[in-house]
Amino acid sequence: MSGVRWSRLFVTIKGMADRGAGHPDFGLYAARQVRKGLPRKDQIPERGVVEVKSPGEDMLAVGVRDQVARYRNRYRLVLVTNLREFALAGLDADGGEVTLERFCLADNETDFYGRLEKPRAFARKADAGLGEYLRRVLSHRATQPTPLQRRAFELLDVDPAKMFPVRVQVE
Repeated sequence: MSGVRWSRLFVTIKGMADRGAGHPDFGLYAARQVRKGLPRKDQIPERGVVEVKSPGEDMLAVGVRDQVARYRNRYRLVLVTNLREFALAGLDADGGEVTLERFCLADNETDFYGRLEKPRAFARKADAGLGEYLRRVLSHRATQPTPLQRRAFELLDVDPAKMFPVRVQVE
């Protein structure tokens, strides 16, 4: 599958500033958004953000859903994971919340830790599926309004999520 050029993607770790939605664990920036290892000023991660939970946490729990909704409304794309399940949350063409893709390594925490007892076998079994999933997820691009558009939306009290739905583009 042709997809993301890995060298053109930069991931920040624990460096996300609070932009009104909280602090996501990672930001998925395109290389052109980064200078000297840091995101350029006022850059919104082009590929969205990542929120990581513990393997025991339920990704459908109300608190997790609320947090992901805040991130999705601000960053457009959120890859949420509890390390055994992965889900890409985004917005549909009408600005509605949607899960774009899901992937599961283990059904529950006990199963996950049981599989980790034989890490090589687990890695061999999960490798192709997880790799393909992540390639697809990283090929999604979050359409973001420009700073001028964001200011206009604020002044007009307009929800930009309704005007800037997710567009899927593969480089």
